[in-house]
Amino acid sequence: MKLPLKTRMALRLASIKQAQNRASKKLTISKDESGISSLLIAIPNPEEQRRVAVAFIRALKNSIGQAGHITLRVVGDEINRNNLDTELADDFRGYSNTDVNRFGLLKSSAVRRILSRNFDAAVDLNPGFHPLTAQLIGASEAHLRIGFQSEGKEPFFNVFIERDKEDFIEMGYLRIQKLLGL
Repeated sequence: MKLPLKTRMALRLASIKQAQNRASKKLTISKDESGISSLLIAIPNPEEQRRVAVAFIRALKNSIGQAGHITLRVVGDEINRNNLDTELADDFRGYSNTDVNRFGLLKSSAVRRILSRNFDAAVDLNPGFHPLTAQLIGASEAHLRIGFQSEGKEPFFNVFIERDKEDFIEMGYLRIQKLLGL
């Protein structure tokens, strides 16, 4: 996806600021930890990708029901709210065109509204680079930030899922589920 220069510059500045804030935090894997207690998931906009992502989120919610209590927040374009069932719509926080600034990124008020809590893990289900969801995942300050390998995502994520062209997206979702321990 070719982004305008002003959007690329704003994203770069945001990633530098976030990197400075995260410098003292370390990602560790331990058997002693109880796992994640809050999870942020960004869903894609294209209809076919969104349908598969919503099915994955429903499967995650079923796994969460078996594993214990995990607070789930789903984020994406406000248009997606109408395409979610009532169970997921309660967990959904969206942004609209009025939340986007002149640089093509979310205004800080929208980021604060959507990320009104702390998250242990954040996952971007977009197979490609989407600047708004990358901005939200990066701003979440989650210790575990998972996304599919794509150009431009490096500053915002610390775990990448590689995806072959002939590989189904569901295989990547299964890898994410295993990483989350669900």
